[in-house]
Amino acid sequence: MATMATSRPRAKISELEEALSGPYGSPHATVARQMIEPVNFLDRSSATLSAGITEPLTLIVRSEAS
Repeated sequence: MATMATSRPRAKISELEEALSGPYGSPHATVARQMIEPVNFLDRSSATLSAGITEPLTLIVRSEAS
C-alpha cells in the first residue's frame, strides 16, 4: 500500500510502511473503504464531466477557427 504513494508522501515511504505494519483486520478495511469511496466517486464524476465538456468545447473551437 505504501508503494502506491505519489509525490510528497512518496518521500516518506518508510514512515508509511511503518504506520501500515501491524494488525489490519476487517474493521480497518471497512474504515479504509469508507474513506476511499468518496474519492473514487469524485474521480468518476470528474471523468464524466470532463468527457461531457470536451466535445462541446471542441465544437466551439473548431467553429471559431473556421
